Amino acid sequence: MAYIGVSPSNGVRRVYTYTATANQTSFSGVGAENITLSYKDANYVDVYQNGVKLASADYTATSGTAIVLGTGATVNDMVVIVVFDVFSAADTVSKADGGQFDGNVTMAGTLGVTGVLTGTSLDISGDIDVNGVTNLDNTDIDGTLNVQGETTLQTHLNLGDNDKIKLGDNSDLEIYHNGANSFIEDVGTGALVIRGANQLYLQSTASNNYFVGESGGAVTLYHNNNAKLATTSSGVTVTGNIANASGDMTIDVAGDIILDADGGDIQFNDGGTHVATIKNTGSAIQIRSEVSDADLVFVGNDGGAATTMLTLDTSLGGVAKFNAAVQIPQYLTHLDDTDTFLEFGTDQIDLYAGNAKAITIGSSQVIINQDSADVDFRVESNNDANAFFVEGSTGNIGIGTNSPAGDFHLTDASDIRILFTSDQTGNTASDGTFIGVTDGGNFQIFNRENAGIIFTTNGTTAQTIRHDGAITKPLQPAFLVTMSSNSAQFGNGQFTPTLDTEIFDQGGDFSSNTFTAPVTGRYQLSWMVYAANLDTSASYYYLRLTTSNREYNKYLYTSSFDSDVLYYGWGTSILADMDVNDTATFHIGQVNGHSTTQVYASNTYASGALIC
Repeated sequence: MAYIGVSPSNGVRRVYTYTATANQTSFSGVGAENITLSYKDANYVDVYQNGVKLASADYTATSGTAIVLGTGATVNDMVVIVVFDVFSAADTVSKADGGQFDGNVTMAGTLGVTGVLTGTSLDISGDIDVNGVTNLDNTDIDGTLNVQGETTLQTHLNLGDNDKIKLGDNSDLEIYHNGANSFIEDVGTGALVIRGANQLYLQSTASNNYFVGESGGAVTLYHNNNAKLATTSSGVTVTGNIANASGDMTIDVAGDIILDADGGDIQFNDGGTHVATIKNTGSAIQIRSEVSDADLVFVGNDGGAATTMLTLDTSLGGVAKFNAAVQIPQYLTHLDDTDTFLEFGTDQIDLYAGNAKAITIGSSQVIINQDSADVDFRVESNNDANAFFVEGSTGNIGIGTNSPAGDFHLTDASDIRILFTSDQTGNTASDGTFIGVTDGGNFQIFNRENAGIIFTTNGTTAQTIRHDGAITKPLQPAFLVTMSSNSAQFGNGQFTPTLDTEIFDQGGDFSSNTFTAPVTGRYQLSWMVYAANLDTSASYYYLRLTTSNREYNKYLYTSSFDSDVLYYGWGTSILADMDVNDTATFHIGQVNGHSTTQVYASNTYASGALIC
């Protein structure tokens, strides 16, 4: 039995129940009732969330198969959708009486027409086989239209969404609109070729150009009807900027990459920020860092590892920091001063100032002022501008002065000291020995050690000042001599005993009863005699020291004695001035009297020493 609307077995009201997941908005498909959601009119749909009916503004119902909430549901929310069916009284045309259809008529089967079929619109889902002439004002064909000849349309060919014009034996080319966009799609074999005899345009409906291709000329791409990229006989011309929205940009050419900027600048940006520039100033090419205090860093690849080779420190005014050695073929020259430079040779570096060789550093020596220029050499310390100074004009050396008055001139505001230490003495300020000048102007040799001070000449110790202050002079001329035997008796006149036994002769200056002065100086000479049988009848006796300059006598008057003196010893001493090679001899003499006196060897001595 036929029914208008939905059959009573299906009912006119259907319920679809769904349990929501977290933030679920779209509800479709089979509900808890095991029925798939479907509706024809959104006006006949009610939506409940947890028992509360939602307003139509709270959801969207347009697809016929889904309800979309405006706000995502909470997990386990109960969403119930109620759909109502619509029906009306039948509007039919009598089979017996006939009539007129005011709307479209859809046939699922075959429509057989024996007379004239007149209508303004005919919608046929199946095939139409027309043997005669068909005059159709408006034809809607859901099936296939097979035309053996040409088809000429007096007006438009209207196709619905996703209805396609297919060209080619295998429908290789399709032209269609999918409801959102229009497509010309090559889906078969071969290529899609669009040809124009002279020009090819792609334009907007407002006739704004997207693309223009000239036969034998430029191909131009447009933005907002403004040309941005155009081909030329030698390449392409770009108007404006080239921006890569994401990823890397690779420019791979078979030859060279040439950047030609008529403005003179090649600018590098990062995220729109100007970071670097290669600039042509007309007289120079500049590589510029545009970020405040950003250094210029040159990085290489050393065996696969990034290695910083050179850093130009912007914050320090361009100080160059090399990661390793700087190799220079020969010259390193001062800017705008060609007379000042470093010259590198084999195992040698020469420093020139004013075109004069100031310092030479070789493998075996360092030379200062090799060109002998009149240039002073000065070493400055923390508190002394002339800690070490060599005067160029004289070669004099100064310490503490830039005007040395001698070959070596050492001066200071207070004590002047030169300190000598060793590992044996220790190396602190209280060790070793210093020489210098005190604040009082005294020259001082100060040995802080429990040891002597030794003066050496010609490889031999000349003088030693012991730790206890005693002074020895092993090279100082000195002698002590005596007689090997008693002398013969002598009388009136001068007698020279034979001093042939040396107790010591330091310097070897005494010989043949004579001392010869080796140097000019003051000599302490002594003459001590032990005599026997002195005659009281003699006027007097004398001891005589005779030098090249003068005589020194010591007298003894025996007349004061009661009788002849059996033994008598007496002596004399004098500090005599002697020139080099002057001589000194030792004598005893008697005036008048008898020849009875004799000089005994025991306790008879002559001596002498250089005092000063």
